[in-house]
Amino acid sequence: MKKIYLLTILGIASLFTSCSNKVDFGEQYKKIVYIVNSKDALYYAQHDATNASKGNISVYTTGSELPNQDIRVSYKVDEKALDSFNQKEYGDRTELYFSLIPKELYSFETADVTIKKGNPYGCLNFTINTLALLPNKVYILPITIYEAQGAEISENLHTILYVIRIKNIYAGNYISSCTINNTAKGDFNKKITAATSKKILLPLANKSNMSSSNTLDYNTDYYQITINDDNTLLLEPYLQSIIHQDTETQSYYDPEERIFYIYYNMEDKYGDYIPVKEILKAI
Repeated sequence: MKKIYLLTILGIASLFTSCSNKVDFGEQYKKIVYIVNSKDALYYAQHDATNASKGNISVYTTGSELPNQDIRVSYKVDEKALDSFNQKEYGDRTELYFSLIPKELYSFETADVTIKKGNPYGCLNFTINTLALLPNKVYILPITIYEAQGAEISENLHTILYVIRIKNIYAGNYISSCTINNTAKGDFNKKITAATSKKILLPLANKSNMSSSNTLDYNTDYYQITINDDNTLLLEPYLQSIIHQDTETQSYYDPEERIFYIYYNMEDKYGDYIPVKEILKAI
């Protein structure tokens, strides 16, 4: 009897041992789709000035395995998402609002995004007529994914505000010499970023965006400059930064020397103005 019992146990053990190498646990995580680069909502993309400038966003899927079938993802141009962002960031300062790109100036390659079987992502390709964009506005194409066949939609990474940044003649690397509250702060390497053909983004006075140890935040560390037709400059806050253009000394750009002469005021924690003078020379 003991012998039969022992053989039975060994037989069961043998059965589990022989099957253990063939166990396929399959997908261990949910398939969740999300838009790449949507963590910070705003995504800045460089575009040439042309009537058919190409752009795209990528939609990825999570999981321990690649999809075993196509995942079709539905999207929409989400004007409400842009309205919500503008209201949150700027409140009543409507003159600073980002603009929704007119629908006649863009076209999508496909009606949905398809993540193909065996692939981790799919692309939504589109073209934009950037030549028709007004130079005094910053345009956004707001995209939200709202449905996916065979997968869930990420709760936090389903919307992207695609900022159309036009390459212009002012963008590039500069040496900045600045004086803050009549005290020289030395020279900094800075990169000017194009927002439109006549508008640029620049780090605040003594900040540099060309240092690996100094990552700047677009929400708080930049201001924007509009270059007028006569090369005078209009300085304005950008997102949550606070600056005030100097009303006594005119800021201007020297196109021959490629030098910016900039005058404005920052605020300290008590609300007092701190005068800033900055000279930027193209490298």
